[in-house]
Amino acid sequence: MREGSLIVVRKSYVGEEVIDNVINYMYSSLFVVPNETMCSNLDCDTDVDSIINQFYALQDNYNMTKKKRVFHFIISARESNSMFDIVDKGASIVQYFCEINGFQACIVPHGGSKDNYMNYHYHVVINPVMINGVMWQGTDVDLAKLMIEYLENIMRMSWKLRYSNRNSQKCSNKMYSRKSIT
Repeated sequence: MREGSLIVVRKSYVGEEVIDNVINYMYSSLFVVPNETMCSNLDCDTDVDSIINQFYALQDNYNMTKKKRVFHFIISARESNSMFDIVDKGASIVQYFCEINGFQACIVPHGGSKDNYMNYHYHVVINPVMINGVMWQGTDVDLAKLMIEYLENIMRMSWKLRYSNRNSQKCSNKMYSRKSIT
């Protein structure tokens, strides 16, 4: 059965250097797939510091020290013959979703992970302040649920919302069902 996963990375992402840390990790990981990065409402053809500064520029009008500075998601699928197609298409759709809804987003593919060399996935980091200067009033889970609905409508397949453990990259068994928002 074809099914994708959108994982909400459950870290606080609050503080001075959180944007720097997560974006630097995405681009400097041993597993990053070079030249395949996607962005929405960002100049992605520059260096990593410039991308980070573009995130900060939108947040200048808000006191973000006690607020969540970024939303971090992972797009993945189970190992299968269609895994790469599901994950690549899902990432493209999330990029378009962010573009049309005014979110800055950095979407970076990783060809594996330290626990599983076949763990092909994309990291997605979204700025909670949109390009029109308005801050997203919902949570990262609210945004993930909207993205799941969008993914399912376009791809005509099931997507699960999962949550990573705050202290590790392993996911919990808690799953989101589309029925819970309709």
